[in-house]
Formats: sequence, structure tokens, C-alpha cells
Amino acid sequence: MQELYAMLRHKFGTYWNQTETYEALKIYIQMDMDGLQDAVVRMLAGEAIKINTGTFSNDMTTFASKDDVLTLLVHLGYLTYNSIDESVTIPNKEVSQEYVNALSTMNWHGVTA
Repeated sequence: MQELYAMLRHKFGTYWNQTETYEALKIYIQMDMDGLQDAVVRMLAGEAIKINTGTFSNDMTTFASKDDVLTLLVHLGYLTYNSIDESVTIPNKEVSQEYVNALSTMNWHGVTA
């Protein structure tokens, strides 16, 4: 019922980014494996990045490649997977802002400047 009142009063906002902090995202994207940094920047610019999801070991600690990290980010909701062309993108502006928040606290010179 509270949701209905919020909508009627036009007082609502995002909540997804409050379920998991950008610190978790930051941990994964700091693993600059195989050009992960470049892939994140390209996705922020709206590009789709090809990945191989078959190498993912289905845990949150074992990463052998950029594709493993990107596949985990799909599982966590930070990326959208397109099975037709086997690529990932940032799903929306809300999630994109979480990437910007994470990058803004990292020392990736030239990325957030």
C-alpha cells in the first residue's frame, strides 16, 4: 500500500543500488584482467562487449579471465547478457551510475576525469 501512496504523491526513487553497494562492484572491476578496464569504459559509452560465459566457474572468488568477471556481473545484475550475439551491456542508467560511483573512487587516471 505504501508503494501506491508513493506513486500517487510522485515521491519515489531508485532502490536497486541500495541493495548492494558499489564497493562490491569496485572489487570486481579492479581486477583489470584482459582489458577489463577498457571493457567497462566501452560499456559506459554504450557499447556491447562480446564474452565467453562458458569459462565461468560458478563462484564469486575464482576468476581466470575478464569473461569470468563479466559473467559474474551478469549474475549479480550489473550487466545484461544477450545470448544471440553473446555480449554484455550495462542495463540502464541506474546501474550505469553505480559504475560511475565505483570508478570515481578508484585511481583509474583518465577514466573519470
